[in-house]
Amino acid sequence: MLEKIKKLRNLIFPVSLISVIILSIPILFGAFYIGLFAARNITIPVEKLLKGTIYLSKNLNYRVKVNSKDELEDLANNFNIMAENLKEAYQKIKRIERIEAWQEVARKLAHEIKNPLTPIKLSAERLLITKDKENFNGIFDKTLTTIIEETKRIENLINEFSKFLRLPPLNIEKHDIIKVISEVKDFFSNAYPDIEFVFNSDYDSFLIEFDREKIKQVLFNLVKNAVEATIEKKIILGVELKENNLRVYVKDFGKGIDSNIEEQIFKPYFTTKSEGNGIGLALSERIIAEHNGKLDFINDDVGVTFYFELPSEGVKSEG
Repeated sequence: MLEKIKKLRNLIFPVSLISVIILSIPILFGAFYIGLFAARNITIPVEKLLKGTIYLSKNLNYRVKVNSKDELEDLANNFNIMAENLKEAYQKIKRIERIEAWQEVARKLAHEIKNPLTPIKLSAERLLITKDKENFNGIFDKTLTTIIEETKRIENLINEFSKFLRLPPLNIEKHDIIKVISEVKDFFSNAYPDIEFVFNSDYDSFLIEFDREKIKQVLFNLVKNAVEATIEKKIILGVELKENNLRVYVKDFGKGIDSNIEEQIFKPYFTTKSEGNGIGLALSERIIAEHNGKLDFINDDVGVTFYFELPSEGVKSEG
């Protein structure tokens, strides 16, 4: 009997140890997976936020998506709000820079006008000096031609500049933006039958307050630029709601916009075209700004999408 007790006593330790190990393994694995799951729920959102701070410095349109239903999601939402505010502040700074650019344009215009004034002055003085000479008629014809040509040159400079300075006040009324876009699309479809024009819209009509002729002018400019840029002979027009704004976009399938000139696209008199005057986009931006909207672009994988947004609160849409 005593021997049996001794044997049982000797078995207590290994049996207890085995029991503890058997019971501990599931607990350890459970704790490990719970810890790993909790860590992933924390570290992944934090990593996204860290990456967001890096990407935001390069792309102000970048936003963080976190679905954790806790303080980290609130932090991500605050990050996105901050990013949007930063983008708006950046756009305001760019507008200020463009105002300063206008001052430079004015100085440039003054300089350009002085150039033709010199030959005009010299030609007039020559006429006074030679008015009593026998060959006056021949001199008169040549100098008068010079004066006319240089005067036309000044006139062209002034006309281009006055397009910005003498914009008439907006005629704001409620119109169907879908109808206006369709009219522009039909015009270009007839003018360029070799290009496919696609109009994407979930609405049959969309009533919104705007200056019909001015917005039509912006659309004409954006589509014309897209026609000149596209390579695949396809242009996409469309509308979509972005919170309280209606976005109208025009996408081409060209080479896109070089990153080196992105900041200059809306500057007056800046152009990449050999025959362009650099007025179209600058004028379009001013028109959209007067509508309390914004004009911008996105470089896509293929081509570029120009868009403008107009306030859509209180409008009527029909799908």
